[in-house]
Amino acid sequence: MTMRRRQGRACFILGASSFLLCGGLWWLCWTSCDTNSTADIGWRCALDGTWRWFGERLPSPDEVSGWTERERDERLFRLSRWEDFASAAQFAQFVERQIAGVQPAGAFRFLEAGVGVGAFARHVLRRFPRAHGSGFDREPAVVALAARVLPAERFSLYVADLTDVKWPPRSFDYVFAPGALCYLRSMAEVRAAVAALADAVRPGGGLCVSMLANATSPMGSCNVRIAERFWMHECALAFGLRVVRLERMDDWGLPHASGRYATCLRK
Repeated sequence: MTMRRRQGRACFILGASSFLLCGGLWWLCWTSCDTNSTADIGWRCALDGTWRWFGERLPSPDEVSGWTERERDERLFRLSRWEDFASAAQFAQFVERQIAGVQPAGAFRFLEAGVGVGAFARHVLRRFPRAHGSGFDREPAVVALAARVLPAERFSLYVADLTDVKWPPRSFDYVFAPGALCYLRSMAEVRAAVAALADAVRPGGGLCVSMLANATSPMGSCNVRIAERFWMHECALAFGLRVVRLERMDDWGLPHASGRYATCLRK
């Protein structure tokens, strides 16, 4: 066999192998993400990858039930991938900075979008003993963990997706979305989600969202950038929400805030 024929055969084999590998990855992505829409494949697989990263080391609900309160303080926020905080006290500061713009006090009802394992809601309930709330997440496994650490008499949990969840109008004094909006795939979905969340807020109540990426932010695990002008202008016109605080999270001097921003709005 001549050198040229050998090279040709090698190139053919390499090309065929690459084709089969790419085809296999495409098929795996298609089937594992359980979607029939080609437009959804990349986003669904990105979400699936994020879930594998988030959920790969989750303990069982029974294990979490056996933790002491102190162990829950130190472990829950780390399960939520807030790993860079030095302590539970530092995580508590992070939570309170996210909701400070609406100055919650006394007895109130709140909704958390993207409740995860319950670390954020648990601190709110502890900080405000007369508060009651509800929360939802798209992953049943994390909702099952949150059910073991949040008091059922004060907090209700649901498995639901931010893109299609609906709540009765004016159900809550405050809605908190710590990081959930950046996982949406387009501004159309952001608008739809904010419209639903705003509808659930009572007049005089507030909406706080955080971990938002703007035009210059590092994307990290986010899928969409949300310009600050969306909150300043569009939300006022479309949803009756007025910005009361919009700030760079870098200024908080806390981990997990680099390059992102947060905002609170009143209805």
